[in-house]
Amino acid sequence: DEDSTAQKTVLFERDLQEHQRLALISAAQATAAGRFADAALILERNAKGFIGENDMRDADEVSSSSSSSSPYLPYAHPAVLFALGQTLGKLRRWVDAASAYELSASQETDLARKARAFAGAGVAHANLGTDQSLETATGFLKRSIELRNDDVATMLSLAAVLKKTGDLYGALAVLEQASGIAPEIRQRFLAPLQLEIERSKKRDAHKQTKGTRLGGKKEKAFGKEKRR
Repeated sequence: DEDSTAQKTVLFERDLQEHQRLALISAAQATAAGRFADAALILERNAKGFIGENDMRDADEVSSSSSSSSPYLPYAHPAVLFALGQTLGKLRRWVDAASAYELSASQETDLARKARAFAGAGVAHANLGTDQSLETATGFLKRSIELRNDDVATMLSLAAVLKKTGDLYGALAVLEQASGIAPEIRQRFLAPLQLEIERSKKRDAHKQTKGTRLGGKKEKAFGKEKRR
């Protein structure tokens, strides 16, 4: 019937097992109390295969059962991994956060949730700040927008990353797309970037003109020396 169909649309593709559900609840309670490190530990243990508090296996032993380069098990639930990515982000553990988000995205079948995981991975990589991580961040954020082309927050993140890489026109195109959804973007972000691009053009033109003038003076000086 319609009610059962509506309920199925909000369920995860893979049902949460009891230990996963309890881990999410415990982590949420710890997060609400501001105990982010405790929340991360709860979620990490679950994502690495620890079933409960009485599971005393060594972390290396648990992780060795995974063939993935990720520190988390490939069958960890995407909801647990996504929550872990969020929590690690609060702790600024960007490398681990990116890993959790990426694995969550690879496991997730719901497109909206997959898009959110891609966005999380993009933001985590962007916060690492290296040229390579910014390039990686760009890829993840673009993949997120492909799945949710009305996600203004992710568009703003992508524009910020593109601006950091020096791709001002790429950032401009993304902001123009975002402003079509949220008109306030035009005044807050798009107009300042357009002004920055115009100033950059003028600086480049001034440098080019100055360089041409200096080149002309050198040629004249050289010519005078030659006549002597």
